[in-house]
Amino acid sequence: AHRKWSDEYLSSVLQGSVSVNFTPNGLGDAVVRREGKDPVFVKPLEEEIKFSDFLAMMYRKDGDRGVPYLSKQNDSLRQETPVLLEDATGSRMETFAEDVFGCAPEAINLWIGDERAVSSVHKDFYENFYTVVRGVKRFVLLPPTDVSWLEEKQFRSARYVRTADGFAVEEEDDVVPWIEVDPAAPEQIAAPHFERCSPVFVEVREGETLFVPALWYHRVTQSEVTIAVNRWYDMDFQSPVFFLYQLVRDLAGLGDGEAGRDSDGEGS
Repeated sequence: AHRKWSDEYLSSVLQGSVSVNFTPNGLGDAVVRREGKDPVFVKPLEEEIKFSDFLAMMYRKDGDRGVPYLSKQNDSLRQETPVLLEDATGSRMETFAEDVFGCAPEAINLWIGDERAVSSVHKDFYENFYTVVRGVKRFVLLPPTDVSWLEEKQFRSARYVRTADGFAVEEEDDVVPWIEVDPAAPEQIAAPHFERCSPVFVEVREGETLFVPALWYHRVTQSEVTIAVNRWYDMDFQSPVFFLYQLVRDLAGLGDGEAGRDSDGEGS
């Protein structure tokens, strides 16, 4: 894939529409603070647009439409762009992962975004093999036991909607446990315990694959237009790691950590 997936090639084979997430500032699935109101956890606006229009919009940096990020989860590569599957499968890394986890990937996802798109700190209930096809991804990784110091709180859920002036926040009824602190700038909010965390900073370049273990928290950015493919493998909920994670949550008074198991975060 890293030899073939130029903009021209992708535009020629992806003739239809794809699901694109839009935000006013590049922060998808993130806590948003509003003057005079409680902070809320806001999900991006998802729209179906032609792939060629998405690319043009991303390079044009059209502020009126917001920041586009091709980041739909739940098996987006196989479901929305199956023509790319042959290019992205059959590697030794894929065979290795299936041997280790004893199963095929639950989902294969395609990610395309630029330096404006940021995935806030989140965890996944999947073992994650993340491969960069073009560009550079920057991860901040934090072990599951750091949950005690990450200031996780309950936030009312909301999502972005389009208005004549741009974007508005439309609140929903459910509540989501989320982490507001940004490991790249922890001083921006009150996070007195973050100094006890053990962040690991990783740069993943073209042709490289990063293994993000299940339950590891991660914040993800890119320094330029970046294309990546990740594979999610089901985690073992009987593993010692999961029980240790739940124990740490209980001791920290955070309760059940399984909320949002299927899709915890906009992703990477």
